[in-house]
Amino acid sequence: MKYFGIFITIFLFAGPISGQDIFEQWTPPQNNAHLQFLASDELKGRDTGEPGNDIAARYIAIQFEAFGLKPVPGLDSYLQPVPLARVSPQDHSVEWNGTKFEQGQSFLALSEDEFVGNFESVFLNHGAEEADYEGVDVEGKLVITLMGDGDNKSPQAAFGMRKEKAALAQAKGAMGIVEIFALQMPWTMLSNYMGRGRLDIDQEDENADPFFYGIINLEKEEIGKLVAGDLGKMNFNYPGMLKEKSSSNNVLGYIEGTDPGLKADFVLLSAHFDHVGTGTFGNDPDTIFNGARDNGIGVVAVLSAAQTLVKNPPKRSVLFAAWTGEEKGLLGSRYFVENPPIELKKIRFNLNSDGAGYDDTTLVSVMGLTRVGAEKEIDEACRKFGLKSLADPAPEQGLFDRSDNVNFAKMGIPAPTFSPGFAEFSKEISKYYHRPGDHYENLNLNYLDKFWKAFIQAAYNIANMSQNPQWLTGDKYEAAAQELYGKN
Repeated sequence: MKYFGIFITIFLFAGPISGQDIFEQWTPPQNNAHLQFLASDELKGRDTGEPGNDIAARYIAIQFEAFGLKPVPGLDSYLQPVPLARVSPQDHSVEWNGTKFEQGQSFLALSEDEFVGNFESVFLNHGAEEADYEGVDVEGKLVITLMGDGDNKSPQAAFGMRKEKAALAQAKGAMGIVEIFALQMPWTMLSNYMGRGRLDIDQEDENADPFFYGIINLEKEEIGKLVAGDLGKMNFNYPGMLKEKSSSNNVLGYIEGTDPGLKADFVLLSAHFDHVGTGTFGNDPDTIFNGARDNGIGVVAVLSAAQTLVKNPPKRSVLFAAWTGEEKGLLGSRYFVENPPIELKKIRFNLNSDGAGYDDTTLVSVMGLTRVGAEKEIDEACRKFGLKSLADPAPEQGLFDRSDNVNFAKMGIPAPTFSPGFAEFSKEISKYYHRPGDHYENLNLNYLDKFWKAFIQAAYNIANMSQNPQWLTGDKYEAAAQELYGKN
């Protein structure tokens, strides 16, 4: 799998498209070459913070420039630097009601800063909403909650709520929050993953008050005592995290829309380009996780869209984004929404592409299809190429909230994820998901040709809609949309 020379040789200089068919000058061999390079051994699995990840980012930036995309105003190039830090926990223990909880064994401290003291604790069930705090004084105390909000469909979604819950507890005056591990996965999986250190966004706020976040593993009878109100003080002597600075880049470019009244608004097309790097899996001698499916396919969807739409721009402007750090906790897209070079209220839709693979080449699986106000436009795009759109496969997995789109959904932006076809997590999906065998050579390129075209057509349809797409009435992200865009 040696394709390093493709990095130098691929450039596009096709002329403008005529007529109404945006695929008149479609060049699928170009797209196959992009995917060959991104999934090549030379990039070593594109792990965030590693050289292969940087090469992938610069490769995508070169393509954006060759296609004729404009850099986003305010950035020096097509790269948006994402400051990162590799943080590692130090050994310590916590005492609570006469019991000592050791780091990694029964407790995980995930805060970067030192935290020392003896704190009164308050149990708030899930502590995920304002209503959980009604009539409860948490000022200067430690909030104890169950993980998630009770409605989570997956461990990833429950764990992904930690920042929101911590922010709510801090706003109420709490000194910290400790979540009780209550997920459908072994404690050792979480402790082994989080206990070995992680990458996170490095955004230090010198004026921020120190706040603690941790996870504790309790027996069921101990949880019952908490629910009954049998609480005591929790004693900390936590030294904080060891920190080593790192960095990576998002890749951004845009084209201007053609309609004077609509071109101030953007449709965002996105995919993450990072993968999980190198390692071992079972007895497989291959140590490179090439990530052709996750998420080389999605990156090529965005590159293909950029190549096509720059020649035939729609009414709205289109922002193209390749995110870093998705596999590390949606870091690149999170950094973008926290530091947007374009006002978020100008982004009216995000069509994200991500996936673990496919087992049905008649489908496109769309997380959020029926929720985001563009079902007709997406469905028509798929049918044009002989594919059927399937809404939210494997709902028990909570897939909508597991990719970069969720960072935009939380801000109120309608944001589905456009994925290769599957109806469940089958053996065919598991065979390649985060496995060394996820190679370019075992892909169905005829299917991907149709998949990429459907993605581009869907983007084109949405960017030409007469009205901005809206969340389905009553959707959990509708309130955030009203706050971002105003009620309309």
